[in-house]
Amino acid sequence: MQIKSIIKRCCHHMDLDVSDECFSNQTEMNKMLEEGQPINLLLKAVNSVIREISAEYFPELRTMDVDSVTGEVAVDSLGNVGEILYAVDKNGLKHTTRYCNGNVILPFGGRFTLTYIYKPSTDLGIDDNYTCANFNLTEDVVAYGALTEYCLYKEDYENMTIWDKRYKDGIQSLARTRRAMQLPTRRWLR
Repeated sequence: MQIKSIIKRCCHHMDLDVSDECFSNQTEMNKMLEEGQPINLLLKAVNSVIREISAEYFPELRTMDVDSVTGEVAVDSLGNVGEILYAVDKNGLKHTTRYCNGNVILPFGGRFTLTYIYKPSTDLGIDDNYTCANFNLTEDVVAYGALTEYCLYKEDYENMTIWDKRYKDGIQSLARTRRAMQLPTRRWLR
């Protein structure tokens, strides 16, 4: 989903005074991206919601191979790694890891495959795209969350509670597991 499209939905939902030509005209967009402008605040809000969704609701698991002679790997060298869940050695055994002084501590030196929660880039721009681990996530749900944040920035607590309810309901409906529908056993009437 496109960040620009999410922000456009936010503007329509809130009836903000932002023209549609702003989204197609780069000069107008640059004016609206200045500090304190609605589009700038909405972009910050969308980034905040995307970080929240990716970390708390629909984490995306990824793997990465690392080599370590000492059993330590610098966290900074790992890129967009959120929380490391476990490490698998060359024999296929799972090991827990821990953090110490900016390093991931492995049980011993060697080659490991780290399974971790992917942390998306926190500075998505207006022209960037976002892909969630849950493909059913809609632009509207992200927009509801962004409007919750936007209203918080503007100290509009009444509207914030309305958008927050819509956001949480949308997330909850996506997180709900789908059960197989079972019909009751048939009884014969006499």
